[in-house]
Amino acid sequence: NWARQKILYEKALINLPVNKITELTNMVDSYKNNLFINAYQEFVLNSTIDTLTAKSMIGEYYESNKRNFLLKEPIYRIRYLSFPLDNVDRREITLRFKRFNVEDISFLDSLSFQFSNYFLSDSLWLNRVDIRDKLYFLDLKDQERFLKSPNYYESKDSLALYLFHLVDRLERGNVAPISYVESTIRDIVFNKR
Repeated sequence: NWARQKILYEKALINLPVNKITELTNMVDSYKNNLFINAYQEFVLNSTIDTLTAKSMIGEYYESNKRNFLLKEPIYRIRYLSFPLDNVDRREITLRFKRFNVEDISFLDSLSFQFSNYFLSDSLWLNRVDIRDKLYFLDLKDQERFLKSPNYYESKDSLALYLFHLVDRLERGNVAPISYVESTIRDIVFNKR
């Protein structure tokens, strides 16, 4: 059967007029394009629906199971940066780091190449292990001092000035924020599906 189709196809290419072959080729290309476009649109639509459904399901699961998400250790939202002591913008950097409005974030981001180390994503919750990994350049005593400081903490050594800001802290026993446990809940929800 496939051999007969192949022979007929070859004969059609030889015997049909060029304008008919061109017309058929254009129709096949158009059909092929439409198939791919429709498949892609369906994929995007399903992905969007899955994302919206997942967000909704994660939120519902979190709200109905908050007591299961009590913190077993404190978590923190922080930001920090370090730069050489001889930096000419030292005062401006320190001022903007403390104030930290939208313009300040943009300013600090534009100078990030001057920083020895920095972490300005203060919306992320981190536990002590994460903080130790991020603040590896500080000894444990300075790290502990920073985590107990009210808000702003500054330290320096012979090479650099270190600026830290403790944005927020949640103690052990509090309900974890959804952003902190979202990946865990996503795994639970999708394993139930």
